[in-house]
Amino acid sequence: MSSDFSSSRNVLPFQRADAQTESRNRRLFDALTTAWQQPVQDLCTLVFQDGDDALFDRSERAGNFNQQSTHFDIMRRLRLAKVDLAARTFEAVQSELARLLGTRNERYGRMPVPAQSDTLSLVDPDTIESEVAAQAAASRVRNRYSQDFQALSKRFSTVQWVPQEGDQNNTLGPEMLCMSFMQALNHFECTLETRLVLMKLFERELLKACETLLMRAHAAMNACQVAVDVPYRTFQRPTAPASAAPAAGLPAAMPSPSAAEVAAAANPYAIPAGGFTTDQAIMHSLRELINALGLRYAAHHRFQPGSGLPVASRQELTEAIQAVALQFEQPAVSRPDSLSTAIIETLTQQRNGSTVQIRPLDAGLIDLMGMMFDYTVSDRHLPAELQAVLGHLQIPYLKLALADPQFLARREHPARLLLNELAQAALGWTEATDRGLKTLMTRMVDDLMKVSDPQPELFAALRKELAEFAGKEHQRVQLAERKASQAADGKNRMEVAKRDTEETLRVKLGSTELPMAMAKLVEQYWQQYLVLTHVRHGRDSQEWLDALRLVDLLAHFPKADASPEMVAPWRKQFAEVEAQLRQGMKQTGVTEADCDLIMSGLRELVQIEHQQTVAERVIERAETPRVKIEALQPKPVEAPLIAAQSASAEEELGPWVEKARAMKSGQWFEWQKQPGKTEQIKLLWISGDHQQFMFVNGNGIKAMERKLGELALDLKAEALKTLESKPLVERALAAAMQRVRGRRSA
Repeated sequence: MSSDFSSSRNVLPFQRADAQTESRNRRLFDALTTAWQQPVQDLCTLVFQDGDDALFDRSERAGNFNQQSTHFDIMRRLRLAKVDLAARTFEAVQSELARLLGTRNERYGRMPVPAQSDTLSLVDPDTIESEVAAQAAASRVRNRYSQDFQALSKRFSTVQWVPQEGDQNNTLGPEMLCMSFMQALNHFECTLETRLVLMKLFERELLKACETLLMRAHAAMNACQVAVDVPYRTFQRPTAPASAAPAAGLPAAMPSPSAAEVAAAANPYAIPAGGFTTDQAIMHSLRELINALGLRYAAHHRFQPGSGLPVASRQELTEAIQAVALQFEQPAVSRPDSLSTAIIETLTQQRNGSTVQIRPLDAGLIDLMGMMFDYTVSDRHLPAELQAVLGHLQIPYLKLALADPQFLARREHPARLLLNELAQAALGWTEATDRGLKTLMTRMVDDLMKVSDPQPELFAALRKELAEFAGKEHQRVQLAERKASQAADGKNRMEVAKRDTEETLRVKLGSTELPMAMAKLVEQYWQQYLVLTHVRHGRDSQEWLDALRLVDLLAHFPKADASPEMVAPWRKQFAEVEAQLRQGMKQTGVTEADCDLIMSGLRELVQIEHQQTVAERVIERAETPRVKIEALQPKPVEAPLIAAQSASAEEELGPWVEKARAMKSGQWFEWQKQPGKTEQIKLLWISGDHQQFMFVNGNGIKAMERKLGELALDLKAEALKTLESKPLVERALAAAMQRVRGRRSA
């Protein structure tokens, strides 16, 4: 019987069959739109009020009459269009909610048409920059409330409609709001600068409104009984904004973004006009490191400032470093002081054999960069093939350090950011799946090696080039990850539905003997319908309870010696569920003709169509063979022993089980695939009960699936090791500090 379950005609259709299946999601859609309508409209009102002030300020600072007229014209049209733009923003939010929940948006007359691939071939550059700004704003908002939006998404995913192939990214959070606002702005003719200003103002107001939106969304889900067991943070009810104007009852305008903020939003790779800010904590550590290394050099080489020996100038050091760079085909670091030794030898040759001293500060910088890149070429976060490529950066970074010793203490310095971003791009990379990253890194290293005096602008340009490459790769990987995640989620929901269905049927029918035709009905058809109903609506839905009515009815099928008076009520109830039975079988793939055949056989079985004498009915029922459903029978006796062994093993693996449960999606790990072969993989998906885990490789393709116990065993055996999320520069500095302090203690 079980073979029929996987037959081609019984493939479970995940599309909704009728309007009844949308009832729960429809209620949630109405609750969410009602909860968010006022906050979103208030948010837009504040943004446009602030935007009006920002445009007025810019008109006053305009350099000529034409610019001033342009600002005044945009300001005038914005005042007229702000009501329509706010309505369009919320309409876009509604449409996205309707799409995610698989229901219709009936609040507005028009429905948005999904963008087709051919309509995206020609895109205005300003539109691309606007979308990038919207995505960046959403990312910053999500980072501020990452755990809160994660909890919201987890609850929402339990009712979210499974998207069709090619559907766009699905999320309930700041991405939906920011992109909806940007879509509304597409209907308003203005300059790119104005869009960026309005987007920045929207980000600020959204950060203020996040707690209200989160509270209202959770309240709507609670009202609809959606995943009420998922924990989430509650916030204090917000008071009136401090910026509110008491007299008018309206919020006062926020300060408009500065020109620097607008420029940064338009070009995140530009050098800040005011220079770089210094992180004092990192600066303190740098001074400690450089001083310690400089003193070590002075003691080792017996540096005497007044000895009369020549001291190498910065220009001589730079020339010596450039000469040394030409000698190294492999990374310049085999031990931390190898580069400083080679530089001293080169300086001596340049002075025709005369002894040359290096200032302790310069020697400390040389040794510090040596230690950092010594860490880089052995960092397990980086694939071995790319370790060698990045190791060549020691030379250009040393040149930069001699010119600007404090660049490592400036978090936004492009050279520092570039090194971190190169290391991040290398996560999950393999030679077999390389799509040009190694070639790009090699060329970037060559470009830096050719320059004698690398400037921040060069590093900024390389960052932009890397970001363009990584952005394309990220889109491709994100699509693959989304498909893998959806497949894992669908598989998990199906497994849970099958398990719950089997357990429910076992409780209700496990000990009941049924006529063979009815047993076949349950095992071949109705069990599938129960699984399908569970996947679509959940076991708390009315649809699930309605589907169980037939099971309860079969559980009380009259015995062979039952009197006609006892059989009559049962036949009446069976007639009432006949329409539901037929409809359910159709949804599992049974054809109309097969439905007629099955229903005809069932009617004959319960004597609905045949008028027989009492004696004939008793004889026929007595001769009808009755069986128990084999698939619902209890497991063999050894099952409790297996459960006991599992419980004992989990107790023994307690710390590792807890460590596995604490793992978060997005974390990277080093996986020992087989002895001597490792691979970097990312935890992409975790089941709602934290019993199933799926990992993907750097291309977003599924690499490994583990159950909780299996994952705990991997962690215990160190077959799976967590990779730090700390950027490469921070890791390298920490390693250098540890080595220096270790030498002191020794």
